[in-house]
Amino acid sequence: YYYAIREMTNLADFQEDPEWIAAKLNHTITAKDAKNALTALIELNLLARNPDGRLKLSNGHVDTSSDLADEGLKRFHQQLLTKAHDSVRAISPPLREISGTTFAIKLANLERAKRLIRKFRLDLCNLLEESDAEAVFHLEVAFFPLTKIERKPE
Repeated sequence: YYYAIREMTNLADFQEDPEWIAAKLNHTITAKDAKNALTALIELNLLARNPDGRLKLSNGHVDTSSDLADEGLKRFHQQLLTKAHDSVRAISPPLREISGTTFAIKLANLERAKRLIRKFRLDLCNLLEESDAEAVFHLEVAFFPLTKIERKPE
């Protein structure tokens, strides 16, 4: 929920109030969790204060597209995929997009596919992200083999 709270600072009605943040999120967190998240985000320089004292993003997008097998990133993606799973039933279709395609590929094209996915994510974010937004959304793309792979990608 740290990334969600970070992005919430772009909401037009954002309130730097842990109770408000906890109530606004589609997560079950406490006001204390929200307060700890704000503190950590500021300490990590992911949030900063503008001249008026209002919290704002201190830098651009936080990207999680690394191929590194970092344990924190693994947990992050597992949590968000669980949220996506839950949203199939909890959030009405006009407010979400869940879709998928299954197809066969040559492993030589795997890196190209990953580059295209990463470019799409960045392009979509650059196109839609606003500083006076109405809601925070998350795009989680999963591209993985459904069959056993007998050899390493080229």
